[in-house]
Amino acid sequence: MEKVMAQVEEQDGRQTISKSVIKSEIKSMKKVSKLYRALQIVKYNTKLVTYKFIKRTVDICAGLVGTMLLLPIMAVVKIAYLKQGDRAPILFKQKKIGKDGKEIEIYKIRSMVCNAEEVLKKLMKEDPKIRAEYKKNKKLEHDPRVTRIGKFLRKTSLDEFRTVYQFIKG
Repeated sequence: MEKVMAQVEEQDGRQTISKSVIKSEIKSMKKVSKLYRALQIVKYNTKLVTYKFIKRTVDICAGLVGTMLLLPIMAVVKIAYLKQGDRAPILFKQKKIGKDGKEIEIYKIRSMVCNAEEVLKKLMKEDPKIRAEYKKNKKLEHDPRVTRIGKFLRKTSLDEFRTVYQFIKG
């Protein structure tokens, strides 16, 4: 701005500035403005990267702690299933819709018999009431596929805990 004021010309008692001076000053202001915007973007991206790193670290640590807390529960559930003669794995994979509509796999503690989908198909073929209830609600009020241990797990919501794999996978 001082450059502009220094180049003010006085003619007939009036002060004037040449167009070229104004244009050059505007160009330099635009350059400063672009530089400022670029610096703001860099500052924002740095904050974003730091935030994402911290968030990811906390997610992994929370997942590890949560899994460590769940291991004794999972051991008890596995022993209970083994006593009933059920040798199937206690975890199962389920596909869900995650952030931004992305399909993710989650692991849950199994609360139903191992071949639950096949049993459901058989039940729906044999009993029209079950078929109607399942088509209406996409679940059964008194689902015969749920194990005794599964009833307890559902009642306490222990079957809904996420595993460390989900936190690490993101």
